Amino acid sequence: MRINPVNTAYTTYQPSYTPAKTAGSGGQFDTVSLSAQGRRLQQESAAGGKTGVAGLIDSFMGGAGRDGMISLDEMEAFFQENAAETDALLKEMLQSLGISENTDITLEKDREGRIRVSSGLSEARNEQLEQALNGNKEFYQAFSAASATKGVIRAAEKHVLFAEAYQNDPEAAVQKYWSSMMESGDYILRFSNGSSDFEFKSLTAD
Repeated sequence: MRINPVNTAYTTYQPSYTPAKTAGSGGQFDTVSLSAQGRRLQQESAAGGKTGVAGLIDSFMGGAGRDGMISLDEMEAFFQENAAETDALLKEMLQSLGISENTDITLEKDREGRIRVSSGLSEARNEQLEQALNGNKEFYQAFSAASATKGVIRAAEKHVLFAEAYQNDPEAAVQKYWSSMMESGDYILRFSNGSSDFEFKSLTAD
């Protein structure tokens, strides 16, 4: 599989349907390789620039892609790190606004990339929380990274299953996995009873 870390990692993931490299003992893990464009930008970043597009490569998934390959374990670790930061920052924000952690809250991004809030709170309180979350750079980055990375992990895991099945029976593999691999969606955050959970929300038309 190939990832363009600039155009893909923080938006959507598009797998290439060829068997992925696997390695390890007592099990297998899938890896993702950076695209040629990603490698070029990575080299630019290493040469000096740490800002803008080139800087993204240096910090991509906590530097996991510096060797040109990213394992599922590295992606999961990056997700967990940002999910924990998202949870902690959200709780801080709720406390500062006087909102109970027992409030059920859903966070997701709209088409413009703005975080939207749904909850049992009043419309005015929802808007207040939205403004606070969108204005907090640390929260916005952590939430965006966790949501996008979870989507990449989901796609990679589906690719592993498809690649293994394809080697045995290509036609059956396509029939079994194609529709789910083509499913479009985003990971949204559900906050309930003081804890956060990222949940897949399908955007594919029925």
